[in-house]
Amino acid sequence: MMKCLRDWMVLVLCGLAALCGTAAEPEREVRNYVLYYGPVDGEEAFRQLGEYDMIIIDPQALGAKAKEQIAGWKRLGRTVIGYLSCMEVASWHRYRDRADLTKILKLDGKPFQPFGDNLAMDLADPAWQDLVVELMQSEVIDYGCDGVFMDTLADVEHPDLPESLRQEQLRGMDELLAKIRKAYPELIMISNWTVEKTLPVAAKYVDMVCWENCNPAFFAADHPAVTFMRQVRDDFKREQARRPFRVLALWAVPADTEKPEAQRRAMTEKARELGYLNYSCYRDYHHGFLPLEQ
Repeated sequence: MMKCLRDWMVLVLCGLAALCGTAAEPEREVRNYVLYYGPVDGEEAFRQLGEYDMIIIDPQALGAKAKEQIAGWKRLGRTVIGYLSCMEVASWHRYRDRADLTKILKLDGKPFQPFGDNLAMDLADPAWQDLVVELMQSEVIDYGCDGVFMDTLADVEHPDLPESLRQEQLRGMDELLAKIRKAYPELIMISNWTVEKTLPVAAKYVDMVCWENCNPAFFAADHPAVTFMRQVRDDFKREQARRPFRVLALWAVPADTEKPEAQRRAMTEKARELGYLNYSCYRDYHHGFLPLEQ
C-alpha cells in the first residue's frame, strides 16, 4: 500500500513538473554564481571559479581545454552553464555560417543591428528555431554543461522594433523555448534580461532569469529609472507566484564609477533584500572575474 502511494506521488510530482514547463530542480542547491566569458588560464583561475556553486562560461572562449575544465568543475560538484546567443549572430560566432543570413530582421529595408555589427535573426523563422535547438547540443551540452545561458533574446524589447514585429518575435520566442524544453527536458535554462514583455514568455520555460545591469543606484527614489526598476521587481514577484524560477542579479561596475567597491556592496545588499542571487565585477565579463567572497 505504501509503495503504491509513493509511486502515485511520484507520478503526480512528475506531472506537475511537466505542466510547469521548467526542468527539475538542479541536484545541487545554488547559493552563489559567477559569470565570466574569457579564457581560464592557470590552476589558480580554475580553482577560484570552482569555488562558486554555479559557473556561467562561454565554452568557445575556453578554447581547447573547454571540455576538460568543465568536467573538472563538475567533479567538484559545481553546476556549469554554457553561453549561447539565441537571436544575434556575431562575426566571431563559429556557427555563423550555419545561419541563413537572408532571414535576418530588417527595419525600413535595412538590417536590424541591435549591438555593433551583430545581426538579429528572425525568431519566428522555424529554420532558425531548429538551428538554435541544434546549437544547444553542439555548443553547450556536448561540452558537458548542465544548462544554457540564453543571451540576446532581449533584442525583442528594443524600442526601435514596431509593435507588430515585436509581437511576432514574442510568438517566435515562445515557439523556440518550447522546442528547447521539449528537446532537452533536464537542461537548466537561464534567459538574460527577459524582464519586460519577454518575461511572461520566458517564465513559462526557464529555471532562472538574469537581470543584467541591476544597478542598485537605480532604485533610489529620485533616480529617473526608479519606476522601471520597481516595475521589473514587481513583475518578477507576479510571475514567480505563478511559476517557480529564480532571479540572478548581474552588474559589471563601470571603470569610471565613484567608489566602485561601495557600489558592489550596495548591490549585494539590494539583491539579498529582494531574494536574488547576485554577482558583480568590474568593467565587463570578458577581462576577469572576482573570487567568491567568503
